[in-house]
Amino acid sequence: MQGNSQLPRRAAGRPSRVAAVPVVARASRPGPPVGGRSAGGRGGSQQGRGGGGRSSPGTSPLPRELLTQLQYAPQWWTKVLTNVGPVQPSQLPNGRAARPGHSRAGRPIEVLTNHVPLAVGVRVVHQYDVRISRVSGSPDGASSSSSSSADAGSSGSSSSKGSGKGGAARGGRKEAKVAGQEAHAVLAQLLGGGAGAGSSSSSSSWVFDGSQALYSVDADLRRRAASVASTSGGGDGEGQLALQMAAAPAAGVVGGTYKVELKLVGALDVAECLKEAAQLQQPARQTPPADDEDVDQAAPLPPTATTTSPSGSGSGSSSSPRAAALAVLDLVTRAGVAWDPASVRTGGGAYVSYKQEDASGPVKGLLPLKLLRGFRSAVAQVAAGTTLTVDAASAVVAGDGPLLSQLQASLAAGRSVSDLASELSRNARRLEEALVGLEVQPSYTANRYKLSGKLGKSARDITFKLPEGRSVTVEAYLKERYGVTLKYPGLPCVLDKKGGALPIELLSVVKYQKRMSRLDARQKADYIRTAALRPQDRLKAMREALAKQLGSVKGQVAAAFGLQLREPDFLKVPAQLLPGPLLQVARQQAVEPGNKGEWAGGGVAVAPAWRSGAVLCYLDQGEAQGPLKKLLTSLDKALTSASASPLPADLPVVWASAPKPGLSPDKVAADAQFWLERAAGAAEKKYGQRAQMVMVVLPAKGGPGLYESIKAAGDGKLGLATQCVNPAKAGLVGPKAADGPSFSYAAQLALGVNAKLGGATTRPAGRPKDWLPLLGDRRLMVLGADLSRGAAVELSGRGADPQLAAAAAESEAQVSGGVEYAAVVGSADSHAVDYRVQLSAQVTGNRDIVVGMRESVARLLLQYGRPPGAAPGAAAAATVTAPRPASELPEVLLMYRDGLSESQFDMALAVEYEAIKQACVDVGGPGYRPPITFVVVQKSHNTRFFPISSELTHKSGNVLPGTAVDRGVTDPVAFDFFLNSHAGIQGTNRAPRYTVLVDEVGFTAEALQQLTHTLCHTYPACTRALSHPPPVRYADRAADRARTLRYASSRASGKQQARGAGWYELLPSPAHAGHVV
Repeated sequence: MQGNSQLPRRAAGRPSRVAAVPVVARASRPGPPVGGRSAGGRGGSQQGRGGGGRSSPGTSPLPRELLTQLQYAPQWWTKVLTNVGPVQPSQLPNGRAARPGHSRAGRPIEVLTNHVPLAVGVRVVHQYDVRISRVSGSPDGASSSSSSSADAGSSGSSSSKGSGKGGAARGGRKEAKVAGQEAHAVLAQLLGGGAGAGSSSSSSSWVFDGSQALYSVDADLRRRAASVASTSGGGDGEGQLALQMAAAPAAGVVGGTYKVELKLVGALDVAECLKEAAQLQQPARQTPPADDEDVDQAAPLPPTATTTSPSGSGSGSSSSPRAAALAVLDLVTRAGVAWDPASVRTGGGAYVSYKQEDASGPVKGLLPLKLLRGFRSAVAQVAAGTTLTVDAASAVVAGDGPLLSQLQASLAAGRSVSDLASELSRNARRLEEALVGLEVQPSYTANRYKLSGKLGKSARDITFKLPEGRSVTVEAYLKERYGVTLKYPGLPCVLDKKGGALPIELLSVVKYQKRMSRLDARQKADYIRTAALRPQDRLKAMREALAKQLGSVKGQVAAAFGLQLREPDFLKVPAQLLPGPLLQVARQQAVEPGNKGEWAGGGVAVAPAWRSGAVLCYLDQGEAQGPLKKLLTSLDKALTSASASPLPADLPVVWASAPKPGLSPDKVAADAQFWLERAAGAAEKKYGQRAQMVMVVLPAKGGPGLYESIKAAGDGKLGLATQCVNPAKAGLVGPKAADGPSFSYAAQLALGVNAKLGGATTRPAGRPKDWLPLLGDRRLMVLGADLSRGAAVELSGRGADPQLAAAAAESEAQVSGGVEYAAVVGSADSHAVDYRVQLSAQVTGNRDIVVGMRESVARLLLQYGRPPGAAPGAAAAATVTAPRPASELPEVLLMYRDGLSESQFDMALAVEYEAIKQACVDVGGPGYRPPITFVVVQKSHNTRFFPISSELTHKSGNVLPGTAVDRGVTDPVAFDFFLNSHAGIQGTNRAPRYTVLVDEVGFTAEALQQLTHTLCHTYPACTRALSHPPPVRYADRAADRARTLRYASSRASGKQQARGAGWYELLPSPAHAGHVV
């Protein structure tokens, strides 16, 4: 059904604005802009763009120059900017950009880090290859792996603390590979002591990575092991050692005969590796390398353990001798906690402990969940030397113990077990969500099984055939095979991943199971709220971790490896407090956020006219018509107050019916496209032109997959911007519906609407050469790129709905096929606030490289300086038919690349940087070769910063926005820095690390830091600075949006899975980046 929303007429006169800094400007003569165009837009060249595009009745429009350059801005920027450059670019021997000098911008300050200086005295460390297996006389009780089997199939999967994995059977014996805690216990028995134990230096002279790599200062460990094995079984004649051990559940030892292979494979001079890395040659070249020039690479003996490169840890790759040495030292520093029975390894050098459980149980679920706290650490090599970074960490794990007791307490507390059977059936969906992926161990076997989340029939009703052909029930089989009598044979069985039936009463939830990936949206919100620590609380937790969990740095293992702390507390380093930028917010106004990271309104800098649109509402028309009218009235006032384009007059409303539960994803997508087309048609009929945007009010009770389907239809098929509205937050449903939306919600929605139309809330005040004098009058294009994996995993709801389960299944198939989604964005205007997007699907073999970078950048270059395409998929349809004149193309390219680890830097240089150069030639011809600066933005690293005085502390307790660090904890010679641009809201800020791989422009440290800080203040959806530049945020969100456009990549035919590494396919892309805000 369709209707019109009648809005009250606005009173004449210019609306009042939020207070801002007035611009002192003198106009030569008032009157219409040059050329007779309406005031507004980029330089007044487009009607309705700029600071609102409207003037008060009875007044003359402001001169055009006030909209393009605020006349006092040059003087303001001249006072603020220092050492603007440019400088002569230089490179390191490995081809990466060398540091042009340390920044002196702003005010010099000092900050506290989470780095502790280390002294490394060890020389040669020997690496051993270790293979351990547990031998049993026969497989442990697994029968058929069919859906009716009692204990389906495999020998079980190991938890994070180790235990056995299925192995080959030899001569009637079954060998199970052993890793983790059980393997460490075997090695401790053979070699004595081990990490965190032992009373002599010889027994503490080795560390183990939990897999198959062991490191020791002893070159003859095998002789020591053989002497122990000879008294406990001896060698078996095949070069293996045999050892008998009794079961020790607390240590993860199953018990029995263990076979151990211990082979010396190499040696690593740790001190020499670190010394060589610290004495890298100074920059040797003043020009970029030729295309065919080789990059120097070392070929060391790396550890077999997978390591995470710490932030600021140098300029080598993860396969360098330096990385190998740091990996060994990581194992040494964590020696005491790694094999503590209370510890849980969560990845990335992080460990949490059952000794630090949050007793309040903040994360609730159908089954018990525990929030554990701990630490994250890594050894780094930085300008200050070798350091140990320490940070607080937390994780959610499954509550261990009898599964029956957990279900009884949750579903039938205080009632009998017989009542539980009906509750299990009634809560099947919730139960599947809680059980899927959970690892359990039956009481009658040492095997472990991962559950599918599905329920089967009772053990009394499930029958299957034995190898001899006889049929038997699960109940009878357990009695005959294991002598187990079921107490509750009428309870449903749970099914494992292979369909095997397992009686609930015999199962125990295995300890140490991480459940972070299985949390739903509510649980994640509870976790984030509880796990976030204010800076002072985090600093306290870090100091406790250094003194307790990492106390082994002062112990015998560290002493054996020659490792000790040089200082007892965290390192203080010099920093610079950059000034905040000057931001144009409306036609006659500018604001100076200073070092607050936020500002109070002031209007919008770029406001496209909204001439055609509609509202698509999934609520009941009878109940929502009044509240919707209030929402539109409030939104119109907020748009007017912000000097943005008002709502089109008499905006048509289309009332839609929400999709029914259980619909397939394809039907939901078709339904969403149908209603969007109706709304767009209503807008075109009403206003005589294509709809620019449709506001979509989502159903009150959700609508699985509807949001994603709306975005896929709008961005991918209709070329239509969509602004979704949460009815609860908008005051459309619930007890406060009569009051309408809050002022803050309406103001925030107005910014989103303006952004979806292609507008900008702020932009740097003045001309580009004012706020970026290094470039002079050269045109700049700012690029951003990122990747996203797993098409719909986050949307799956973990089995809560069949539709989402289908989406999850499709996602898992795509992930297994190696399909990734890439987004490349690029600015199309002189102020770097109007971004265009190019999406693609690809297969790279987990290299995290944008395969379609060349074609994506070429299409972005074609759109530079041009208005957004109005036709669906216009960006994707662009083709290079002839070179575009260089006078129309950007003269400088600045790429902010997100999502790369240090080990991928060389690949990015070899592939993506070269692809950008080729794209320039494709578009501008052989003579078009603009200088390129390629910057990697890393948000996942180990370095944190803390203020050391109240004067330099933000109200959140974090360092002030504008804090930049390029000394002490950065690379000794490479061009990198940390920059905290944002004001923290919750927890402790993590300042992104920026590493310049290529700098052909000649940026000084001050110029690049200040430009980055300025750009962080130009995201259109809020009046706060981001933690990273907008192109990074756009690329991240656009790559996620590409998941919803996966239909364009032949998902139905399975063509993706058949493609090899290097395949990619461009996807329909939004007209501009505002669509993904």
